[in-house]
Amino acid sequence: MAGLALIAVLAIWGWHRMGAHHATVKPSAGSGSDFAKKHVEARTLDRASVAGTIRDQDGKPIVGARVCADASNLPHELVRDPSCIASDAQGAYVIANLYAAEYSVAAMAPQYLPESFHPDSDDDLDVFSLRAGEHRTRVDISLLRGGVEVRGNVSDVSGGQIVHASVRARAISQKHSWPTTETDDAGAFSLWVAVGDVMVSASADGYAEGFDFGRAPGKVKILLTPESSVSGTVVDAKTNEPVADVTVQAGGPGGGSDMTDEQGHFNVTRITPGRYTLFARSPHGYGHSDGSSLVGLGQHVTGIAVKLYPAFQVSGRIVEPGPSRPTCKQSWLQLHQAKPTRSLQATRDADGALHVDGVLPGTYEVTATCNGFIRRATYPAITITDKDVAHLEWDVDAGAELHGRVLKAGLPVEGATITVQPAGSTTSRKDGSYKLSGIRQGSYVVSVQSDHGVSPTGGWKIDVHTTTVEKDLVLDQAGTINGVVVAADGSPVEGVSITATSEPDGMPVSFGGFPMRSGEDGRFVLEGVRPGSVRVTAHRGWGEELRAPGTNDDATQGERVTVVAGHTASVRLVVESQSAEIKGTCADTDGKPITDAYVSAARESDAAGSQRSSIMETRWSWENRPTLTSTDGTFRLGELSPGSYTVRAERKGGGEAFAEHVAAGTSVSLVFKPTGQIDGLVHSAGGALDELTISLHDDKTGLARDEEFFRTGGAFAIRDIPAGHFTITASAGGGKKQITLDLADGEHKKIDVQLDSLVTLTGRIVEFGTTTPVPGILMTAALGDNLDPGSISRRDNTSDATGHFTIKNAPSGMVRLFGFAPDPASDYDSVETVRKIDGSGAIDLGDISILKRRLKPDETEGELGVHWVEQPYGTPAEQQRYEISWIDPNGAAAKSELKLGDVVTTVDGIDVQGANHRRGYTLMTAPPGTKLALGLARGATTTVVLRAPH
Repeated sequence: MAGLALIAVLAIWGWHRMGAHHATVKPSAGSGSDFAKKHVEARTLDRASVAGTIRDQDGKPIVGARVCADASNLPHELVRDPSCIASDAQGAYVIANLYAAEYSVAAMAPQYLPESFHPDSDDDLDVFSLRAGEHRTRVDISLLRGGVEVRGNVSDVSGGQIVHASVRARAISQKHSWPTTETDDAGAFSLWVAVGDVMVSASADGYAEGFDFGRAPGKVKILLTPESSVSGTVVDAKTNEPVADVTVQAGGPGGGSDMTDEQGHFNVTRITPGRYTLFARSPHGYGHSDGSSLVGLGQHVTGIAVKLYPAFQVSGRIVEPGPSRPTCKQSWLQLHQAKPTRSLQATRDADGALHVDGVLPGTYEVTATCNGFIRRATYPAITITDKDVAHLEWDVDAGAELHGRVLKAGLPVEGATITVQPAGSTTSRKDGSYKLSGIRQGSYVVSVQSDHGVSPTGGWKIDVHTTTVEKDLVLDQAGTINGVVVAADGSPVEGVSITATSEPDGMPVSFGGFPMRSGEDGRFVLEGVRPGSVRVTAHRGWGEELRAPGTNDDATQGERVTVVAGHTASVRLVVESQSAEIKGTCADTDGKPITDAYVSAARESDAAGSQRSSIMETRWSWENRPTLTSTDGTFRLGELSPGSYTVRAERKGGGEAFAEHVAAGTSVSLVFKPTGQIDGLVHSAGGALDELTISLHDDKTGLARDEEFFRTGGAFAIRDIPAGHFTITASAGGGKKQITLDLADGEHKKIDVQLDSLVTLTGRIVEFGTTTPVPGILMTAALGDNLDPGSISRRDNTSDATGHFTIKNAPSGMVRLFGFAPDPASDYDSVETVRKIDGSGAIDLGDISILKRRLKPDETEGELGVHWVEQPYGTPAEQQRYEISWIDPNGAAAKSELKLGDVVTTVDGIDVQGANHRRGYTLMTAPPGTKLALGLARGATTTVVLRAPH
């Protein structure tokens, strides 16, 4: 549930910078821009160049600095790799043979911080336009000392090292990428970057791109998959003639794009195995393939036909305030259609003009953003009928500016992340200065994350009531943790993730979005740690906690350490040996080896009440890197802890096999059985069936597929499906329907689906126990767990000052209603309930009550001292319950009458069963000393006093 709320909060993050006015709209018919022509002409126009010098902070030339020019606003295949060169003995460089486009130029050298060229000395701008035939000079860059090294290697998924791979790093806290380097003859590389979180990516001829996340300084490992490709032809839907200059995007796990040639042919290369849907878009055309195509390991799928239907273009500009009404150069535009749900991003030209190609008829809401300004609460919707809509203008307003410096002991702090909640975030510059513009007047909480120090507890509360507010942010002294991870025999454990959390509240206390990893000697250093009692734990990836020898998953793992400002604490983590392995084979039902299967494993929890399955974890952990089967179908999974595992193998999108309860140190045989197919016809509920989405999900195995069909008359086919019990949701036009069915191995099942009409749901959010209206709660409606992203992005889903909300285009049937406060400072928690929705049109749900939070953001959470029986994935909300699986012998519950197996039905007299399950979490999340009256299914009521963490 927390993950769902986080996704929703991210989806609406940008809303907080809105005003309350309207746009200037000047619609007219137009012939569209010459955007497609620009893409084609880039290959034929005169080439350009950039030149400059690379110097250090003292003005001395840097020899051998790596300088790279990255192009944008061109087809991916033209600018996939940057153009790079080394500076000469005078620090000079020239990068020639460049297309006319927008560019960013950056430089990197050992011991230095990487830096970009900033036109007009504007630190917030690192992009400039390069015209055809232009030879731009004085693209000079000054590098500061203080870079740290990220080392690593690039290898094939089969284990071989890849030489001359192109590798680059990107700081998570910054917008731009740094220059590339190449792997040596051993597949190794070295990059010099700023301290902090980095994403390191690699590409090479014959391979799809791969990446890894980490902390700098540090070490990463990147695995590349032999490239696959998909090719075909885009044809006019009416004449069946090929269409040139159409952008084709491959939607899937490793998507790429291409532009069709004169014969309408496209070839999307460097993609990873999986299922891909091909989307075609031109200024006046749109279409996509019928469902997805399976692309195997190293496979080159050909013959995909995509029909292009008539569509239109929306174009205009975002206008900054002022007498001259200048065009915003750093702008973003999104069109959102509610039914069917569709979000379209605009392309920005060098002059700031915006255009959205291939827009189908319909009505679209507009979100217009200009960096440094406030976007307005609403803009007039755009209705597309039978022609382009051009020359639109969307006004933004000047907002307040918050600026100052980040300091520590009087010295500037560079690279600190300043978060102004809820306005946005920025990064401090070399002199410690920061600036965040386009802020609405109001009250904000400001916090800073940095390796150099910590914000005061609770951050800084800043009132913005004038056009400019200056505030220096002085960091408090932080502490450091030096640690080592070893196995029981004392041998170092390399490459495991380390996290440090505050003992009272479990919140992270060290800077960085990505965990630090232990080195080859098992050692790690955590800097910028907030003083206090801290628990340090080791993880395999982001999920599995590494246990101390002789413990289980009900025990608290990690070690407690006291961190003192300005001092270094030491910690030694002793974990179970990571030397176990699981071997096995993958074969089909005839015993033929499967040579292109990806195999992964995740340890099954041995906590009391766990489901003893971890198949979901084999799907979702990005750090759980799969192993490719060998030519004889064998595989080996190493570096495992003792215990039982769920092992799963998949042929990316084309069948899978899994085994549960596989003990480490044993072997397992995985048999791929024939896959099946579900096809049929969807019948309209009154709306158009132009765009049909079929979602398929198996709650037991976690297998999920979303397939899209365009103008097929409701016909669909979903292929390559393993056996299972599936929930299928069909959505199109004005209707939606959810059904369940079982599919046997190799079975081909045909179904007809009659869509139910969509409805409008209204209601009122009120405080529990009263009729006090609660504003600011964003409500969504879904069939089961099938959350509609469109319902999150609609502003009118949020309760107003009277508590009223509206959910348009909501499904019928057993509908799960979920709401939460996007504002983390809200006094209210989330709310969840289930309603049977019958009827049509507008349906009033009446009052829906929501509980106040019992725990304030800066308070310590008290412990009940119990664990609950894990609910199977996909358990309907109305069947959720709190059943005790474990009682901490030293916890609060041990002193009460609670027993193993007790089911809590009420908390303080409030029902927490079934659809009211979410209330239990709210009521039991409270400070130490809170008395809870727990009503039990066996008829008793017992009182438990929450205790402080121990």
